[in-house]
Amino acid sequence: MKCRNCGKENKEDALFCMDCGHDLREDRDFSKTEIINKDHSYYEEDDTKIVKNNSFKDNSMGLKQKGLVFGLVVVGLIVFSLIFNFGFSKYKYSKLETSAKANLEAKNYKEAREKFSQLYEKSSDKKYLDEINKIDKMLETKDLLNKANKKYEERDYETSLANLKEIQTEDDDELREKVDGLIKKNYDGIKSEIMQLKANNNYEGAINRLNEYLTVDPDNADFKKMLEDLNLEKTNDEKKAQEESEATKQKARADELEAQIQRLQNLEVSSLVGTYQFVTSGKANVRSGPGFAYSISYVLHRGDSVYVYDTRRSDGRTWCNIGDGWISYRTLNGEAK
Repeated sequence: MKCRNCGKENKEDALFCMDCGHDLREDRDFSKTEIINKDHSYYEEDDTKIVKNNSFKDNSMGLKQKGLVFGLVVVGLIVFSLIFNFGFSKYKYSKLETSAKANLEAKNYKEAREKFSQLYEKSSDKKYLDEINKIDKMLETKDLLNKANKKYEERDYETSLANLKEIQTEDDDELREKVDGLIKKNYDGIKSEIMQLKANNNYEGAINRLNEYLTVDPDNADFKKMLEDLNLEKTNDEKKAQEESEATKQKARADELEAQIQRLQNLEVSSLVGTYQFVTSGKANVRSGPGFAYSISYVLHRGDSVYVYDTRRSDGRTWCNIGDGWISYRTLNGEAK
């Protein structure tokens, strides 16, 4: 018999549709006579059934009996209806629960939560509430992972690590793998940032950043070692800078002293022009030009007098033009013996 509600074929004597539960009795056409497949001979007229002497035996039930039968029928229908409703309800629960578990296994958390919520509303069974709480935790974890990934892309490694630290991964190997992978990416990003700051000699900035990351991940051995190395490098760099500064200062003082000497020498030399000087060394070579590269023209001796026409610096000393050659001022001021 075909169900008018869903089109499912059922047995001819079925009372309800096996697919949708529709009452098939409503679909029967009582305008047609149904053939009862029973032994017709049983219903054939039998003379032995006729009461002898043509006396009529009244087999009809009394009113009380009819009432009893009617009551039994009603009770039977009620019991059947209860059983049917219970069975159909169990079938719907089972189908809904199967769908909820399938969505949960496929990680369709929102759909699974909706199904389990329907089951809990219908049954108030705590196991469905536990599943809802579990899914809420999974959704929260998924949201934290998305936030952590977004913060990593924005190079906000500190916030990304903080989000990842809130995720519980004990019972989910796949989730643990994702979290560990993103943590490693954050660590690599942090190391790159620290190396860049150190390359720019910004040790203070690098140390401050590492201290900020250690507040999020205080047990990170790599960060602790990097901080220790940075503090040592900073100390050495400051010491080197101080030494270089001191050397620069000393050089500046030396340069200033040399400049002062040069000024004094220039002053002294300039005062020589137009004066007579006396040779103070044992002998003094008079050269053809102001410098050792020039040839010796003749030699003067201690006590000889010379007149200075001009002066010039060369080969680290002052040369005096005495008219017919150049003589070192050292032979005139007592420096050369």
